[in-house]
Amino acid sequence: MWWPRREARVVQATPTSDGMLLVRETRAYRELVEVARNTTVLTRVMRGDPLRSGFAYTDALHVAVAFGPRRSMRALCIGAGGGIVPRQLAARGIAVDVVERSPEVLDLAARHFGLTPGPLVSIQLAEARSFVRDTRAEYDAAIVDVAVTNEPSPLLLAPTFWRDLRRVLRDGSAVTINVMGALDGSVIAGELARDAIARAMGTTLWLPMLADGERADVRALRNFVGVVVGRATVSDDAPSFLPRLPAAIAEVARRLRGLAEARDHLRAPGDPELGVEPAELVAHRAR
Repeated sequence: MWWPRREARVVQATPTSDGMLLVRETRAYRELVEVARNTTVLTRVMRGDPLRSGFAYTDALHVAVAFGPRRSMRALCIGAGGGIVPRQLAARGIAVDVVERSPEVLDLAARHFGLTPGPLVSIQLAEARSFVRDTRAEYDAAIVDVAVTNEPSPLLLAPTFWRDLRRVLRDGSAVTINVMGALDGSVIAGELARDAIARAMGTTLWLPMLADGERADVRALRNFVGVVVGRATVSDDAPSFLPRLPAAIAEVARRLRGLAEARDHLRAPGDPELGVEPAELVAHRAR
């Protein structure tokens, strides 16, 4: 998610109980935008390559699948947005169950972003908490992407959700989570979410995402991708990351080297267990 761009053409506008959803296009991107108390771009894809995201954080969410087996891998995606992550995973042969609570989001994702059920994609219109509580399925990876700007997400703060999510994950599975926050901890919603996740899931490594060409600002609102790992090493037969991911993480590391003093839990050179060195990660433990 990120702040909206100007000079975009609106393709479709759909009212919701919370506000409005827009599908719009710029010269380079197609975007799914939520207009509510805040305006947030939920999904950005390249118009010329709909399997390529316009956000580095979307690529970073794929770290979750690096810890699962290549064969017969099954992933759970909480929060559909425009469906870029589940479509990317399915294109790599990974079975995906998508859980989304908004019928309007699913309608726009199908009409304009190509998220439809298929041999590898199952779509569930459901509340995430009830789904993970009731499902009998087991997963090799989970991706949770429900954060919106600087407001706290009730789902991310719910201990029962994380407890039930752990239950449906096979031993050694990994979870990636998108949370909005700032490097200096000034976004209270982000700090609450990260602390709640750490309390429920244990130590979580947080990768702060920087936009292309950005001069790092410790107070700027940005995506953080959290990683909870269940095994020590990346699987030998795990799917490779998207081609741009290692370069994106290396660039994040380069930009963060001068910011280590901003928070005492910024650390370098990264965690070798993630297999993405030389990333610099934020390790956040429950206080």
